[in-house]
Amino acid sequence: MQNPKTRDLIKRLREQGYDVVRTSGGHAIYSNGQRSVPVPVHNVTVNGLLARRIFKEISKDEARERDAQGKADPKSDSPYSEP
Repeated sequence: MQNPKTRDLIKRLREQGYDVVRTSGGHAIYSNGQRSVPVPVHNVTVNGLLARRIFKEISKDEARERDAQGKADPKSDSPYSEP
């Protein structure tokens, strides 16, 4: 993964319901009420591996919310999935 811009990472977090809780040093702490994610804001870009980890955590949260709401997994709607 390329190194995404910090503002793009923050934009994605905000779209998923994360807000800034506090800022300390070169990091901002974002939280959605259940999970907190530290985001380095001292550079223009975020390391690609770190961004991937953050996106993975966000995806897990989305999947948990879908399961909690009783919505089916979108992959299971495929005509090729087994019944």
